[in-house]
Amino acid sequence: MVTEVLNKRDSFTYQNNTIMKKIFITIVLMLFLQSKTYSQQETLVTQFNYQMSLFNPAGLILDDESKLAIIHRRQTNNIPLSPITTSLTYGLNIGENAAIGISIIKDQFFIEDNSFVSIDYSYKLKLDDKTDLYLGLKAGGNFYSINTLDLNTYNYSSDPSLSSFSEFMPNIGAGLIIKKNDFYFSFSIPRMLSTKKIKESQNKVTTVKDEPHFYTAIGYNFLLDKSQNIKLKSNVLMRNVSGAPSTFDYNAMFSFNDNFDLGMVFRTGKNYAALAQFKISKELLFGWSYEINRSANFPTISESGTTLEFLLSYKFN
Repeated sequence: MVTEVLNKRDSFTYQNNTIMKKIFITIVLMLFLQSKTYSQQETLVTQFNYQMSLFNPAGLILDDESKLAIIHRRQTNNIPLSPITTSLTYGLNIGENAAIGISIIKDQFFIEDNSFVSIDYSYKLKLDDKTDLYLGLKAGGNFYSINTLDLNTYNYSSDPSLSSFSEFMPNIGAGLIIKKNDFYFSFSIPRMLSTKKIKESQNKVTTVKDEPHFYTAIGYNFLLDKSQNIKLKSNVLMRNVSGAPSTFDYNAMFSFNDNFDLGMVFRTGKNYAALAQFKISKELLFGWSYEINRSANFPTISESGTTLEFLLSYKFN
């Protein structure tokens, strides 16, 4: 009798996991068929899985561990003052089901400097034995500035359109994550308020408006070899903003005993990236990615815009 019950339980678990896999694959195929080539305003790092709280505050407590992660990415072409992005996230568990943290992302390009800083909060609700619901809130704002002091222009002092400018714009965000075994679903709006980076005044500058971005992600970890603990970690991230079609990130990483990961990323806009991540110790992880932009502006590999990205993540006991 006991054996029969166990067999039925194992059969149910197998069927349930098979259904989740089919759902995941179906959604991925639907997203792929709908994807188009466009760029968007908000910066997103390639190794975003280690900094989910940048776009979803619910991701603070996803691993039930306090963690600090830093990412630095820079375009490696020969263009002076090419884009540089640095991001930092920190999450601290406060009890069994809650976490508080901070997210910082800083973009520098030419004379433009844009930083977003927020305080994040996440809370976990247990829906059943295998399903958790994570809810998150984010509050902070953008520090935006333009520095024209280093520009060499004719009769600079008489040109009011070249004045330096700085502004702070407060914002709020929210998100949720549903996780069941090796499957997760994420939805978030990290910046709910529409903001104008620069207000038009006395013919000095023009208006640049940022609309709220909607992030939807799904992921599933496939166990390929149980004895060697080899997994395929796959996920898709979709970004939507008013007035522009959706963009997608398709990620696939092979994980070997949770110590070394190797994979690829395809991003709409003909961007491709290779990734490698390995554990230096139980607490410390190092990651690297090399991204190539093969858009119409870069028709050949030699002319491609390339980006290097480095990750350092530390888990606190």
